Amino acid sequence: LYIGNVDQQELKERPGETVLLQCQGPRDSTITLLEWIRPDLKSEGYVFFYRHDRSYENYQHPSFHGRVELRDESMKDQDVSVMLKNITDQDTGTYECRIISTVSNKTGSAPDLISTIILKWSITARPKQNTTLPCEAPSKTPIIAAEWSRPEMVSKYVFFYRDEQADKTNQDPAFEGRVELADHQLKNGNLSVILRRVTVNDTGTYECRVKQEAAVRRKRAFISSDPVSIVKLTVIESREFIQFITGEDVTLECHGAKDAIITLLEWSRSDLNPEGYVFFYRDERVYENYQHPSFMDRVELRDPEMKNGDVSVTLQNVSINDTGRYECYVSVSRTGLGRVQTQVGFGAAASWLLM
Repeated sequence: LYIGNVDQQELKERPGETVLLQCQGPRDSTITLLEWIRPDLKSEGYVFFYRHDRSYENYQHPSFHGRVELRDESMKDQDVSVMLKNITDQDTGTYECRIISTVSNKTGSAPDLISTIILKWSITARPKQNTTLPCEAPSKTPIIAAEWSRPEMVSKYVFFYRDEQADKTNQDPAFEGRVELADHQLKNGNLSVILRRVTVNDTGTYECRVKQEAAVRRKRAFISSDPVSIVKLTVIESREFIQFITGEDVTLECHGAKDAIITLLEWSRSDLNPEGYVFFYRDERVYENYQHPSFMDRVELRDPEMKNGDVSVTLQNVSINDTGRYECYVSVSRTGLGRVQTQVGFGAAASWLLM
């Protein structure tokens, strides 16, 4: 029996882009079956299904037809990652990669879970701005209720809609008077909300759930279904702008919680996704095979021990091609999946800085 690492990656993409859902099978094996699924859609079809050297589109969920393909059709080195094209807000959610291989294959055996990926929107805002959190109902049936919540909220919510109006009964006080529907008529199932006058305290994950069937009326109806949209909102006071001279080394600053164990670190550049990371670290090791080719052998942790949560990296021998926005994402074990983000605007300096 092959037991793979169960990854939990959070991807930060935007509508219309292509995302890479990464999954790696056991070395020196032959993949006989590959399933990419969304647990909330599994009964209606797969994200991607491959068996005996071919893919089966007739097994796919209709929403994924023509949009999913293997990154490497030959599955070289057991790479079973897939590319999801032209993403929309309906693509947010949890994706699972399961395989049967010559290492794990037994008669009647179920596929092994290799990778779990959480796909969510990433939105950045500045304090006092208004920002829209996108969400769309998965079908055209009438909307009975809708809920926006944050995972850490047990008995409160960000926004609740029922009986064709907002229900403020158990709204968290921090959101009172600041959240409203982007479209009060809910045209085309639009459940997006506008969050007004954001503050740094609004940073976090937001989940949108919807109920589209008759329900027993309750004074307070929490929706227990899987979220149809997941949004990561980051409110930052300012962005750090770094000027550089070609050929020198620069440090990109980022810090996690001082008293927590760093389990996952991603440095990325949005314009290079899904071709690879600037730097990727998980479970006490660096994964160079996840790096974009242009950063190989040029990026290292400033402090390999990450003391006091220091996850800053040094980028060596910079050039004009390194210009762009760099983002740091951290997961820690102290609080489960807590994330810290810093953004660095990385710009080229004029030649006079050399003088």
